[in-house]
Amino acid sequence: MSRSLEESAAALEREARLKVKAVRRAVREYNRSLEASRDDCAQPVLDKQQEMERVVAEYIKLYKAIKRIHKKLRSR
Repeated sequence: MSRSLEESAAALEREARLKVKAVRRAVREYNRSLEASRDDCAQPVLDKQQEMERVVAEYIKLYKAIKRIHKKLRSR
């Protein structure tokens, strides 16, 4: 059973690394849209902000799942 938990943890950690890359990309694009927003065009900024919030929420869910699995592994 612990082997399957270890494999699940490894898979979740790989997925979390991908989510971190997505967060970094979203933040970069958000910052670029902020720089471009000086032209009084706020919609791209709002879109990027919503995307960033969505990506971060997905990462937090993954992070919590990884913590639960690590906790189960430590208790065994």
